[in-house]
Amino acid sequence: MTTRSGPDACPGAVRVHQAADGLLARVRLPGGALPASAFAALAAAARDLGDGRLDLTSRGNVQLRGLADGVALAARLQDAGLLPSVAHERVRNILASVLSGRDGRGFLDVRPFVTQFDAELCADPALADLPGRFLFAFDDGRGDVTALRPDLGVIALDATTFALVLAGRDSGVRVAPTDAVRLLLDVARTFLAVRGTAWRMSELENPAEKLGLLGGPPSAFPDSEFPDPGIALQKDGRTAVTALVPLGRLEPAHLAALTGHEIIVTPRRTVVVPDTTPATAAALTAAGLVLDPGSPWHGITACAGRPGCAKSLTDVRADARTTVRPDTHADDRSDGGGGAVGVLAEASGLPVHWSGCERQCGRPAGRHVAVVATPAGYDVRHPTEDPVIDYVRDGAEIYRRSFATIRAEADLDGLPADVARVAVRMIHACGMVDLVDDLDVAPGAVAAARAALLDGRPVLCDAEMVAAGITRRRLPARNEVVCTLGDPRVPDLAARLGTTRSAAALDLWGDRLDGAVVAIGNAPTALFRLLELVAAGAPRPAAVLGIPVGFIGAAESKEALAASDLPHLVVRGRRGGSAMTAAAVNAIAAEDES
Repeated sequence: MTTRSGPDACPGAVRVHQAADGLLARVRLPGGALPASAFAALAAAARDLGDGRLDLTSRGNVQLRGLADGVALAARLQDAGLLPSVAHERVRNILASVLSGRDGRGFLDVRPFVTQFDAELCADPALADLPGRFLFAFDDGRGDVTALRPDLGVIALDATTFALVLAGRDSGVRVAPTDAVRLLLDVARTFLAVRGTAWRMSELENPAEKLGLLGGPPSAFPDSEFPDPGIALQKDGRTAVTALVPLGRLEPAHLAALTGHEIIVTPRRTVVVPDTTPATAAALTAAGLVLDPGSPWHGITACAGRPGCAKSLTDVRADARTTVRPDTHADDRSDGGGGAVGVLAEASGLPVHWSGCERQCGRPAGRHVAVVATPAGYDVRHPTEDPVIDYVRDGAEIYRRSFATIRAEADLDGLPADVARVAVRMIHACGMVDLVDDLDVAPGAVAAARAALLDGRPVLCDAEMVAAGITRRRLPARNEVVCTLGDPRVPDLAARLGTTRSAAALDLWGDRLDGAVVAIGNAPTALFRLLELVAAGAPRPAAVLGIPVGFIGAAESKEALAASDLPHLVVRGRRGGSAMTAAAVNAIAAEDES
């Protein structure tokens, strides 16, 4: 899991950032939607309080730069309905399929879900603690926003079913549309409870397991692009116009042409004017926005650069323009521009991102050409053709595939369902599908162990490695997990009894043995000692998982347990160990295979 060493410094509309050109504010736009009146208010605020421009972000939000008065901006945003909750203003990162409900694609209109989710998010004070980078998404089934790997979202599989998305992947969990908002809010609350220092869902190891979610097999999602620049016909006969914003910056002329329209800001740094007529396209083109999908501006992005960012070595936006308008004279470029003018011709259709320093702020997530300013000029970095190592990275997917492989390869026929579930997890811990051949389980032993755990009885372990491998979250009654091997009394006790420390440590279990689940996964002498204690009148455990490993006494101790009248689970022969034993406990403790 990734750890963070500093606080979350994401700017917002109230908690602004001091940049080299003044204060910077980021305004969250759930679903990217800006009603005409709200857009007019933003454009006026940029003109009156800032540098006169609006910058589009890779999450469908907007930024104002060059501000002198953050308080005045917040007041204007509140009046325009763009600041429904001061406490939550940095956590309203909500994407939605751009033309949902308008273009006839997708299974259902997700716009009402965005509105409901934003309202309920802002109504819960606890959710204001979400990191400023945490990203939600509502995908109507086309796959456009799911492809951006949101931390938490839903994608429609049909008109009556959403799939829950974690870190951009299918969790296997399904939910009806009526319950989708509730589920997302509940999972967000759970993330806050378990995240530790993580900011993003992908920073959790096996997010589904960490969040306590149990789902079925995952589905493959479509990978749809956002609307291309140009004109699209809506299902109601009206027009949606998509315009590419050069370098993601709406200049004063752009703002003037867009004023009076509702707009949708997309994560691709385009703006969509829905519910309009084709005449709008001509006005936007005349203002300098790009409606040609073949324009060289397509795929060109840049960080803020000079003069807005003190860390930047150059005015990257001015330099990037020289690649799109090669007629620009070299003297018009900033001093960092040398050597990068030909980059567009070498990009081979990939996006190109210009950065003023090694931080490469705002870079796209996928494969792209990076043009990075250095003290010696620009360094043009092309992506490698193939990843060095191609492997499955999703923890939940690894679990699903592993258990499916085990069930396909291991001979589980004839095993009771509860024993088969334990066998699968034990095989998963050791990688040996023939383990089933050596498994000996007394009738009712797994059920007895499960009942003991449900009743709150402890798990008694012979080794710390067994105790460490037991997943506490799976234990149904917050059961105590006990290992007395480290007790300072053990060495003297072992010397007095003339046995190993592992065996002597069991003498300290005392009355805790009564009805307990015993898990012995290391020392054969511990298993022999358990049998001695019970024979001498010690309390009887509910079940014994006898899986010690080794060449001396391991097989014999397990044969002795199997011959006793104790409810038992053993792996006959020399095989065994802490991992197998802990896996058996985990399988008995909870019935899901996550």
